[in-house]
Amino acid sequence: MDGIWRSDVIPEREQFASWRDACCRHVYAVTPERPARGPFRGRIVARRFGGADVAALSCEGHRVERSREDIARAPTDTYYLYCQGTGAAWFRQRDRELVAESGDLVVADPDIPFSTSASGDFDFRIWRVSRRVLDPLLRTPGSLMMTRLSRRHGVGALAAGYLATLADELDHIEAGAMDAVMQNAMRLVALAIGATPDLHEIGREA
Repeated sequence: MDGIWRSDVIPEREQFASWRDACCRHVYAVTPERPARGPFRGRIVARRFGGADVAALSCEGHRVERSREDIARAPTDTYYLYCQGTGAAWFRQRDRELVAESGDLVVADPDIPFSTSASGDFDFRIWRVSRRVLDPLLRTPGSLMMTRLSRRHGVGALAAGYLATLADELDHIEAGAMDAVMQNAMRLVALAIGATPDLHEIGREA
């Protein structure tokens, strides 16, 4: 699914509608909203790596919702790992609200409705990883509520830092190592949000 979408090659009157279509194609089916009309600035660079998709997105701030209707139209068999770049973004999923600041990682199930917005521009990377890969590592598979992992401390900081470095090094990792590299990333994420006892035992042995 490698690809690039840029607003500056789209006619101004079509830019925001085209942005929505690009998000649905490269990320998830969502409903973006903004009060302003006219031109819209945004860019998406999407890559495939080791059984996962990663997309870097930057755009003007606006509100985004993944509604029940969006989910029904395009359900997914993935979880997402949202890596905040510059600035900050807020999220709401059911009764849970959180703010992701620069460097933070947000892990969530996209088939539970949520909404998000940015305090300024959006600037983030989002990894889509198969449930089949992450679920076996989790203490409570299949019930992953939105969780923020701080860049500041603990295993969450290791996971966020690992994914940030990995995104920068995609072009320098041999194809034969991709799956193992992603598996290491998933183990760190699982340890940070609640891993199985077996995974903790593997960590102690290591």
